[in-house]
Formats: sequence, C-alpha cells, structure tokens
Amino acid sequence: MTEKKYIITYKYGKIKHFKFPGSWHHFNFARDNGFDYYANVLETGIILDKRCSILECKNKNHFNKRLEKTHISSGYLKGRELETMLSYKVEGLRNGD
Repeated sequence: MTEKKYIITYKYGKIKHFKFPGSWHHFNFARDNGFDYYANVLETGIILDKRCSILECKNKNHFNKRLEKTHISSGYLKGRELETMLSYKVEGLRNGD
C-alpha cells in the first residue's frame, strides 16, 4: 500500500495543491512552506493507493460532495489516533501501543 498526504492551501488569492510523503505531518508541512495551518489550509487528506480521502475540510459544500468517495478503514484511523496521542505524549499509553 502506498501512502502520500496532501494539503490544499489558499494564500494571496491563489489555491495551491501539495503532495508529500506519508511520514510528514500536515501541520509541519504547511508551517515549513510558509502557510498558517489554521488560516491558509483549506483541506488535508491522504492518498492511499491512488484514492484521495479527506481528513479535514473547511469548506462544507466541498466536503459533502466528496464524502461518498472518501473511504478510510477504521484500522488506519486508529493508527493515526495513536500516532497523534504519542506525538503529544498523552498519559496512559503503554510502551509498544
């Protein structure tokens, strides 16, 4: 399974699409490329085996239009949840989880 991530940004009146390796985080990629994650990023997502899946979208009309095309397994979402918890050092996680 191949995994990439993407963000769609809006800055200075222009929309730009970026694809990057799955090992990077959306927030870090946006920050490192001069975008404010909370103000400039319209959409974040993943590309699994050439299929786009939206993780966050600030435009409700666009999200509702693409919702039926978004398929992410519960196992993948659980893995992302644990990754986030570990990156923020959430108390209560056992070693190896």
